Amino acid sequence: MDHLLVTAEEVGESTQFYSSVLGFRGTEQLLDGNGHQIGTWMERSHSPHDLAVVSGPSGGLHHFAYWLDDWDHVRTAADILAYNGISVDVGPTRHGITRGSTIYFFDPLVGLIGTAREPDRVFLKCSQGTIVDRSQEHLRRSDAGVALLRKMFKENMQIVEDGGDPLGTVRTPHEVIELPCEKDKFGAGTAFTDQWINGGSMRYAPIREELLALHRAAAIAREKASTGG
Repeated sequence: MDHLLVTAEEVGESTQFYSSVLGFRGTEQLLDGNGHQIGTWMERSHSPHDLAVVSGPSGGLHHFAYWLDDWDHVRTAADILAYNGISVDVGPTRHGITRGSTIYFFDPLVGLIGTAREPDRVFLKCSQGTIVDRSQEHLRRSDAGVALLRKMFKENMQIVEDGGDPLGTVRTPHEVIELPCEKDKFGAGTAFTDQWINGGSMRYAPIREELLALHRAAAIAREKASTGG
């Protein structure tokens, strides 16, 4: 299961309950012309959202959604639904809010069900706070590089799985260009790793402490190796 979308007559009050009592964190919201919340998206698992609340009768269930791994699985879901003659409400498409790719269909017993593939925006979400206005975004232009990079990663992972060398692998002898400044960074021991993680975007990661421990242990191991200890 990926998320639920429920309805409430007072979205602001409902959001306050989930935030203050159950510890949900807001990721996005829609406001009306008077600044009142008419839709909120919240999470507790460091995902774009686990729960959404929109205006409607209190206690209503708009839909729930299953998690899918990638866009190919969303397309596969569309094929399965079409093959079985299942009524599709929306999609396959990409959400404006959360930017997740999805397809909505109707279950004959439950009603509206969705599938979701949310983009990996945990660092971005944590650093910028709750998103209110996406009108200045240029999604197609900004996402093109992300899609190409993901495609390159997948292609090269397949090459490695097949026993080949990924892009950029050089096995013939060649001159090594020394970069002392880079060596000095990691030669500074735990001081650099602490500054790197605590001062950069990784400070927002839900596994920040684990990253710190990992890099500190590596720094200590390098120091021991260099001194022969």
